[in-house]
Parts: sequence; structure tokens; C-alpha cells
Amino acid sequence: MTTIQISKKTQERLIRIISDYQKKMGRRINYDEMIELILNHYEVTNLAIKQFEGDFGILKGKSEEVWIELRKLKSERTDKLERLTK
Repeated sequence: MTTIQISKKTQERLIRIISDYQKKMGRRINYDEMIELILNHYEVTNLAIKQFEGDFGILKGKSEEVWIELRKLKSERTDKLERLTK
């Protein structure tokens, strides 16, 4: 094992995320597991962005902006569908 130094603020955020994840999983999660999950999420997200850029090459260089807009559109669509199904 290796020791890393993180700020108090980062530690508090990490603890909050671990707590939320533990509630979802119904079991304890240690720092190593949580960091591994965060790294995996980062890698998967980057892979999706690269795939997206490959599919829509004209958007290259603006992927973060496009990603944000796509999330907004998905959220709006989800909200609309939920309203319609009530």
C-alpha cells in the first residue's frame, strides 16, 4: 500500500461519495475501492467521449461542451417523459 496526501476538502468529498455509494451497495467500501471506481468511471467516460468524437468528427475539440449539452438534453427529455407518464 502507498500513502497519498489529499486536502481536507478532498477527503471530505471522498468520504461523502463513499457514504453515498455504501448506501447504494449495502456494504462498506474502503478508500481503495472507491478510488478504483472513480478511475474506472473516468476511463469509461473518456472512452465514450472518444467514441463520440469518432462518430461525430466535426465536433472534435468541443467534446466537453457537447457532452454537457447532451446531458442537459437527456435530462430535459427524461423530465418530459416522467411528466407525460404521470
